[in-house]
Amino acid sequence: MAKKNNKKTEASSVSDSGKKGKKNNNSNNEEELSVAELKQKQKQKRQETVSKVTSSSSWTGKLPHALLHEKCQRNKWGKVEYDMFKVQDGFISTAILQATVNNEKLTCKMGDPIYRYTNCADQCIIPQETPLEARNLAATVALYRISYNTNLKLMLPPNVHRAAWEKLDDFRKKLMKDDKYSCDKFFDIDPFKSLLEKRRIDTQREKEKKAKLEQEKKNKIQPMVVMDSLGTTTDTHSSNKDNKNFELSRKISQLSSEIHEVDDLISFSTKTWEKAPVIDFSNKKRLDLENLLQPLYYETITKRNLPTMEKLVKEKELLLTLGFKETHVLESLQYDDPLSFLIFLTPAQDLPSFFAKKREDSKNTITIRKLEYSKQMKVDRLMEAGILEEESANVLSINDWDEAKACSYLTKRAVDPPLENIEQGEDDDDDDMAAFGTSEEIWQMEIESLKSMYNDDVELINDTTCLITLNPQLKMKIYKTEKYPNEMPGVIISTFDPKYHLPTYTKKETISKLVAHIRDNGLLGGMMLYELFAFISENINEIIKNPSPLLEQIKKKNGLKKNSEFDKKISKENNGNNNDANKRKRKQFKLSKEQIQQLKKEYQERYNSLDYKVFKDYRMNLPVSKKRDEILSMINENQKVLITAGTGCGKSTQVPQFMLEDLIEKDDYERKIIVTQPRRIAAIGLAERVAEERCSTLGDEVGYVIRGVNKTSNKTRLTFMTTGILVRMLQGDLDMLNNTTIVIDEVHERSIETDLIIILLKRVMKMMKGSSLKVVLMSATVDEDQYKKFFDNDLATAYVEGRTFPVTDYFLEDVIPMVNFVATSSLENKYKKKSNNSNSRTNFSKNDSAYDDIDEDNYFDSLQDDESGNNSSSVTSLAKHDSHFFKTGQISYDLITKVVEYIDEELIKEKNNGSIIIFLPGVGEIDSCCRNLRNLGSRFEILPLHSALAPDDQKKVFNTYKNKRKVVVSTNIAETSITIDDVVATIDCGRAKTIFYSAKDNTTRLLEGWISKAESKQRRGRAGRVREGKCYKLFSSETYNEMKDYPIPEIKRVGLQALYLNIKAMNISDVISFLKESMDAPSSSNVKKAERHLKEKGLLTENNELTKMGRYISLLPGSDTDGKILINSILFRCVDTGILLASIIGLSDLPFIGGLDNRDKIKNLIKNYKGDTNGDLIATLKIVQGYYNSSQKSSYMREHCLSYMKLKEISSSCAQFKSWLRDLGFIPLDYKDKDPRFNENSLNYNIVKSIITGALYPNIAKVQYPDTKYAMTAAGAVEKDVDATSIKYWIRNEEYMEHIYQNQGKPKEEQVLVSKKGTLIDNTFNKPLPVVSSYIHPSSTFHEKKNAPVELDSETGEKTKKTYKPNFVLYSSSSESVFKDFKGKDYSKLFLRTIEPTSTVSVLLFGGSFNFDLNLNNKKSGIVVDNWMPIRVWCKNGVLIKELKYLLDEATHLILSSPFYSSSKSKDPELDRAFKILRIVEKVLDNESYY
Repeated sequence: MAKKNNKKTEASSVSDSGKKGKKNNNSNNEEELSVAELKQKQKQKRQETVSKVTSSSSWTGKLPHALLHEKCQRNKWGKVEYDMFKVQDGFISTAILQATVNNEKLTCKMGDPIYRYTNCADQCIIPQETPLEARNLAATVALYRISYNTNLKLMLPPNVHRAAWEKLDDFRKKLMKDDKYSCDKFFDIDPFKSLLEKRRIDTQREKEKKAKLEQEKKNKIQPMVVMDSLGTTTDTHSSNKDNKNFELSRKISQLSSEIHEVDDLISFSTKTWEKAPVIDFSNKKRLDLENLLQPLYYETITKRNLPTMEKLVKEKELLLTLGFKETHVLESLQYDDPLSFLIFLTPAQDLPSFFAKKREDSKNTITIRKLEYSKQMKVDRLMEAGILEEESANVLSINDWDEAKACSYLTKRAVDPPLENIEQGEDDDDDDMAAFGTSEEIWQMEIESLKSMYNDDVELINDTTCLITLNPQLKMKIYKTEKYPNEMPGVIISTFDPKYHLPTYTKKETISKLVAHIRDNGLLGGMMLYELFAFISENINEIIKNPSPLLEQIKKKNGLKKNSEFDKKISKENNGNNNDANKRKRKQFKLSKEQIQQLKKEYQERYNSLDYKVFKDYRMNLPVSKKRDEILSMINENQKVLITAGTGCGKSTQVPQFMLEDLIEKDDYERKIIVTQPRRIAAIGLAERVAEERCSTLGDEVGYVIRGVNKTSNKTRLTFMTTGILVRMLQGDLDMLNNTTIVIDEVHERSIETDLIIILLKRVMKMMKGSSLKVVLMSATVDEDQYKKFFDNDLATAYVEGRTFPVTDYFLEDVIPMVNFVATSSLENKYKKKSNNSNSRTNFSKNDSAYDDIDEDNYFDSLQDDESGNNSSSVTSLAKHDSHFFKTGQISYDLITKVVEYIDEELIKEKNNGSIIIFLPGVGEIDSCCRNLRNLGSRFEILPLHSALAPDDQKKVFNTYKNKRKVVVSTNIAETSITIDDVVATIDCGRAKTIFYSAKDNTTRLLEGWISKAESKQRRGRAGRVREGKCYKLFSSETYNEMKDYPIPEIKRVGLQALYLNIKAMNISDVISFLKESMDAPSSSNVKKAERHLKEKGLLTENNELTKMGRYISLLPGSDTDGKILINSILFRCVDTGILLASIIGLSDLPFIGGLDNRDKIKNLIKNYKGDTNGDLIATLKIVQGYYNSSQKSSYMREHCLSYMKLKEISSSCAQFKSWLRDLGFIPLDYKDKDPRFNENSLNYNIVKSIITGALYPNIAKVQYPDTKYAMTAAGAVEKDVDATSIKYWIRNEEYMEHIYQNQGKPKEEQVLVSKKGTLIDNTFNKPLPVVSSYIHPSSTFHEKKNAPVELDSETGEKTKKTYKPNFVLYSSSSESVFKDFKGKDYSKLFLRTIEPTSTVSVLLFGGSFNFDLNLNNKKSGIVVDNWMPIRVWCKNGVLIKELKYLLDEATHLILSSPFYSSSKSKDPELDRAFKILRIVEKVLDNESYY
């Protein structure tokens, strides 16, 4: 309009000018002047603009925006538009190119590529002062992006524009090398063409994907692998499910029997399972226990030695058939017990169908919901993410019960660190996303887009939640959050259908990978729904098929690291004898030439010293020195030599020195000499003595090695060690035995370790034919022919006479009159009877074997009795040497005191300052004797000597004491192992404590008995070492003549179980073959029985390897029963109680005295002490503890019918047990009774009973109660107490067990029926029944004809206390009695004695091994203990106990692996882990709900 008006004005002006002529000339001139001024102003303004843009007033070229406009026109693009932004420092603009292609308008935003690529770290476009400058700079950037291959730079103003062009050019060249894809994206001469090509490719891909999905639906293909609710892969086309289950069950049973070899022999009916004990944990307790155990399990588990390939294949097939994932199955096969591994580490909700928890696996419980309905529904829905109810409620609570927000919270935390904590960078399309609208509009747009592609597969549940069907079983739920798409939406992958199940670990792993994909590709902030769907569709199959390892999941869940130190420790133990390690140790003992020259110089200096010459003169006077050349010649010329020698000849100290000196004379510095001793004190004492004689520092030329102490160096050539150390060396690199002479001292003692070492050495020498290994056996009196026969007559022998100093013997018949020993009133008072004794003792019968058959009050009367029993002497007459007291081996400490006084007086007359040594059987007797002797006054230095003493205390016996008579009171440790030079008199009681095994009741007892003649001679010889001596024997010559010639070899005295443990501790794999080589080989069948017994005790694994507990029990001399009590009492901090308990169980019967008439009195006593939940053994323990705590012991003993002799035996055993434990370092050497650190649980009888369970197992009976009956009361029905006579006790049928073992691994047609006539047979399976009935012995408090009447509360009508009904009872022994029925026919009953109730958990934790019953046909099943005892328990709970049992074994090793000899112990992380395991066990045992 403005232009038209101007034209009209001009036209009128011309017309007017023609009419008026010159009249208007002046006005025209004024108009022309005003137009010129306007043009001038506009030109000036343009010049100012150019100056601002170009920073130059002389620039005549085009501005960048003009150049960009021309470029777009040439390319036939649309008009350039600019986005302008006002920022703090000015203006920033971005050029937008436009083009119309096929009637579609396209736009390309030409932003700053440097700013976008470097994530705001650098930029090319900087804020400008005016919008004009900003627009031109944006045009320069756009020009370069579409014309980088031209010289347009020369047409740009030479200021910021050219600088921007150059910066962009440098950036493009660098980007071309580093990231060509991004370079091509940023710099493109035709961006619209590239945009169209990208759209075409995306459209084609979308069509192909849609076509593929449609085809899959059409063909009903299910690409996802999902487990159904039964745990197997979905199979909707199966038509005969029952038949399939039958075939599956048969296959599982067959595979299981082939693997375990006994499973086809073991089966239980549904009725048996219904009556089996039930154990159940609540979900919370199970999860708590699981969360505690899994990290400990991860830190301690080690890979197993793989079985044969055939067994591995069968194990794999079985586990896959049961429904476990192949990836996890392959992982489990690396470890012991793969099935338990899988059950333990697989989440409960992901277990295959067979292992899913059934209603029958739980005790009746009622669940009360505390949340309101709407919140509970949210909790249930969120649990689909694979979390537990408690965690679901907690997450919702944190997020204000906003379900979408809570799900997003979980999804973001699927990666570490959570996605929300990662700084988000801008995306190229950030501004475009804002153009699409609000968060809700973007969400709706994406939903509509997905619906258009997938139709009904996309369901909008509500405005913020959609459900996408991936296949008929698998779905993905997505929750929109308020900040979407700038915040990760909540995502759940699940079936959302109870018929089908997706494993929890798959859900979590899928979400973790999904979130990582979003994070790593910078997809947050863009439209994500399709990306989520695409990623899940492409990856879910692979994730389901190949989930991450179970141990890795535990590691991530708990943030754990594998304990490298523990791995090293285990590796060291498993491979501690590898060749390389031992070769390295061997290398460090090899001396260099310089060291050899230095040694020669030291030897020469010592040989010339005065001290050495003094010792040399002493040594030359020893009897063995006379045979030096003969002995050396024999050793040099033979590989095997036996040297027998008399007492005091000096063989133990001199023969090793002879060999060492011979090597020095030959300049042989390669050969080493090892001397073994059966006891620690002997190894230390001999090393110190030899080092002293050689004027050398201990640890240089001469050293010793004992458990926990290595006193050697690279200079050491003569090493004394205990036999146990040599055993471990012999299991190592045999090359180290080259150039070694091994001396085995004291072989006449025939200890197990010495005998076994000799067998090992014989084996080694056969394997190392031609080697320079030499073996020298040294002994006192020994049967040479037996050893020659053992070594196939390839054994050189030599004999050395003992010292020539005469020793005078005095037998008891000489000693009593010599010292004028009479039955004094002190003795009578000490053991006197009450004035009414005859009346008070009338109820005590001596004919019942269940109680003492000895009246110990009559012992001291019999001091005066002759053999006929006459009692005619007065109380002040001499004691009789042939009295019952002395003939039965009783020790009179008063007699010993009298003899010591007599010897002292005689030595004073002779002006002899020699010492006295007294031989007693045990530590308890030594303590009593020392107390008695100290009453003699300060003239005597009374010194005990036994292996449990600290080394410093042991060394005191070698010292001299001025103006004092040294009296050493010793066990048989001083018989051969050590020599006290100044001894001139010995007092020999003729007794020793020796371990004997009783096959009848399968127990090993420490019994006191007479020594052999050979041992008596050894003790006698102690008195004649330096001068004439005297030996006072406190037994008669008649008794001496009845003694055995030689001691019984230990290999014959101990039970085969202990022998088996000792051999296994030496890493001997085939025990039977090994024992066949021994001098006294047991039968193979008995060895097999011992092997089975140790497996039942938990001391051997199924692969016949020692458990950790078994390894440490093998170190203890007693039985495995004693060992389990002692070891567990140390672990659970009830040492005093455990030691006393082991001593009581070691008795032949309970420590009471009396007969049948007195049984009721004893039962009432026990009943008063046992309480409601304990039994005979705990009650007896309390009674005996009361005796030791009583200040009036005599009256307490009589009131409680306690046997003095058995109490004495208990005290002796306690002292011996403590001695063993101290010697092994299991308790400190300075351990004091009632030390709170070791006795914290001494009154915790749940733990004590569990320890008893482990010790007495398999002496266990399953208790079967009758059906519950009720009585009507005013308050309603009340449960009746069970009639005691209706309770049944079932124990293991040994014929059944024999049948199982003899037919193990055999086909059914080859199986042999092992049964005696009359034994019940299970005709269905053609084998004896697993259990037999038994009865409680009348002596037990559990033997009741009727229960006490029920006490009801007067107000409620309910029972005042709950009846304790244990599922199991333990028994100490059993006996069979024969009766006659009314027809006169014989029938037998099996009676159980000394009953102690125990819990099911204790049986599983401390009893035998157990396996899962894999019979799919049983509706009720569980675990089977030792192949005979079924227990109903959900597999998840059962495996928790099984793994806790495994960890308990590991804790045993961690605590006992290093000996300690003081009460203080430094903190150790391994010990902390061990104590944590023990605390878990204590918690389980203490919680009544676990029973």
